[in-house]
Amino acid sequence: MSKKCVRRKGSVRDAGREERWRGLISRQRSGGAGIREFCAAEGVPESAFYYWRRELVRRDSEKQSAGNSGSFVPVRLAGSLAAPVELELGSGRVLRLGAGFEPAKVAELVRLLEA
Repeated sequence: MSKKCVRRKGSVRDAGREERWRGLISRQRSGGAGIREFCAAEGVPESAFYYWRRELVRRDSEKQSAGNSGSFVPVRLAGSLAAPVELELGSGRVLRLGAGFEPAKVAELVRLLEA
């Protein structure tokens, strides 16, 4: 039986489905396969993948807007800063940072983009 959550307008949101898609999207990102290949291997339609990726960004942004003043939270990076880093912002933008970036400059850039 899947978990159900009531949304604002009375419709029901299936938490199990959301959790499943979060897992699929996370595995695709970390696996290195392209979206088309990943979807074929998992047996899910590409259109559903793109819909859920967009929908989860929207939901996360909605949650962040409702419960966050827009302040930064401390983050610890595992490994070396010499490796490329990808940041997904609340707005849905993605920053891909190469080796040797300056954290203070990135923080300022994020502040400007998210203002």
